[in-house]
Parts: sequence; structure tokens; C-alpha cells
Amino acid sequence: GKADPGVVEELTDQTTIEVALECGHFEIVDYLNGLLPEHRRHRFRNILVIEGHHGRGKAICKSLLSKGHRVAFTCPSQQDGDIAMKDLKGATSNHKVEYILGELESIRSLMDLVHSIHQKFSSLDVMMYDVKVHPASKQVNEDGLESTFFLQYMAPCVLAQRLGPLLEKNGPDSRVVIFCDKAFHKGHPDILKTPFGYDFHRHSTHFHTELCKVILFLNLSRRYDNTHVRVMAVHPTVSSDDWGCCGNLLMRILPRDPQNDENRTLAGPVWLAESPEAQKAHGKYYDGVQPVALPASVKDLKVLSDWEQWTMDFLASAKCIKSLGD
Repeated sequence: GKADPGVVEELTDQTTIEVALECGHFEIVDYLNGLLPEHRRHRFRNILVIEGHHGRGKAICKSLLSKGHRVAFTCPSQQDGDIAMKDLKGATSNHKVEYILGELESIRSLMDLVHSIHQKFSSLDVMMYDVKVHPASKQVNEDGLESTFFLQYMAPCVLAQRLGPLLEKNGPDSRVVIFCDKAFHKGHPDILKTPFGYDFHRHSTHFHTELCKVILFLNLSRRYDNTHVRVMAVHPTVSSDDWGCCGNLLMRILPRDPQNDENRTLAGPVWLAESPEAQKAHGKYYDGVQPVALPASVKDLKVLSDWEQWTMDFLASAKCIKSLGD
């Protein structure tokens, strides 16, 4: 009754809160947090995972929930959301999980999703953007943008911009984590062609748009330099859920250890989402938990400025954003 939950017990070198965390009794931690002054409470984060209902995104949700965080994920249908949420609750015993219905196909659908997120959260600690795109054919959305480019570049751009106020509310430890494949090294996007699919190719478009996403990450880092929001990027490894769907035959027939695959997949993203040390990772690109230097050509200020200006001009002309009140 009068024991201090933040004090180490005599029979163990752990505090009551640490024991509860280790045993997965997050409701006890929530209760004990209410008895402690704010500076001594264990901090659970409000984390949003875009497209977290399947594959790597779902595995990340599971790992974060198993550490007691509150996690919301976006998904395109109620059926997908219900199935994923049931699986995640059963696997983690953490019921602080919910989903937000929304599509990423157009600026209009993104604005609807942003509205739903604002209704669900009064503040956010972390937004994680991990959307896998492997186009087989060229498709152009209602905004006139090629769909791969839109999902790789414009969607995370709009989300990071529109969710910025929610992230800034939580002080100097809020984060945007963007997944950027190392395949960007093969990309050579053309600012006059790639956004509209004029140079579309079923293979090279993936490389071009991955580099576009790295450019976006660097520009977001510059944009949030003097704010509380930290922006970081991480190279995604292939999760065990993704492996069987992979089109690379060699990857499908090589012997593998599913548990090791999962650990490699989750190490970097989870560390960036929750570790206090990752607060210093602003503007850095990671492979796992190790920072990786980006080529000087990618960080060219003229290239970054040209893409930033193009983005501002395009969004300024978007009718749906104007109609919703920019």
C-alpha cells in the first residue's frame, strides 16, 4: 500500500515497475505511474504505424505493443483492421492498440486520413511510414501523379506536414521514422518526369522513387531542424511475413531462420521509435541501429531545394487541399 513503486525491492535489483514491465503487466505500470511524480514515471509512447496491418508493419506493431506502448495503425478496410488488432492483442496481452481506416491513394484520401488521426490523437510521439510498393504497370492517380511516386514521396510528405502539430505537442522527443530502401543508390529520378510516370519502368521506377523518398527525408529533416520533431530514416530488411511474397526466387529458396529474420527486421525501427538515445538521430540514415553515411550527391543542396520547391508548388495547386483550407 505505502511502498514506493519506483524503489528497488529488497529481494531483487529491479523496481516494482521494472518487474511489471518484464512480466507484461502493463495495466499495473499504468496504475503505478499514477502514483509517481511525472519525472519518475515509465513513459509509454503514442505511436502511429502507417499500413501496420500486415507484414513488417504488423511485426513492428507487435514488438512495440509487447513493450507496453500505445499503438495505432492505419489500414484500408475494417476487415483488415479487425483481424490485425485481434492478432496483436492475443500476441502481446496489450490492449492499447487500435486502427484507423484510411487510404493513401490521393491527396484527398490522405486529408481524410489526417482528419481521422487528429480525431483519435490529441498528441503523437512517433509516426512510422513503411509502405512497400513494387509496381507492375504504370498507374496515375486523381492528382495526376504516378502511384508509386505518390506512395513513396507525396504521401509521407503530406502526412509528416499535416501531423506535425500533433508531434510537436509532445516536446523534444517526438519522431518521424521513414523506411528508405538502400536500392535508392540505383535511382536517378527526373523532377520533370518521375512524378508523373513519364519515365515509368517496372524496375527502375522503384529505384527512382526510393531516392525521391531519401530526398524527402533530408528535406523534412531540414524543415524540422529548429522544432521538437526529430526525423530519421532506416533501411528495411525483409520480415518473415514478407519473405514468402517476395518475387526474388533466390530469396525464397535460401535456408533462413525466421526468428533471426524478425530480429534483424525490428532492431532498427523499434530502437528509433522508442530509445532515448535515438533522440540524437535527427537527419541520420540507419541500417539496423548503425548510422550509414549518405553519398554527397544525394545531399546536394540544389537538388534538395529543387525538389522542395517542386513539392511546395504542387501542393499549393492541389484543389482538394485548397477546398479543405490550407
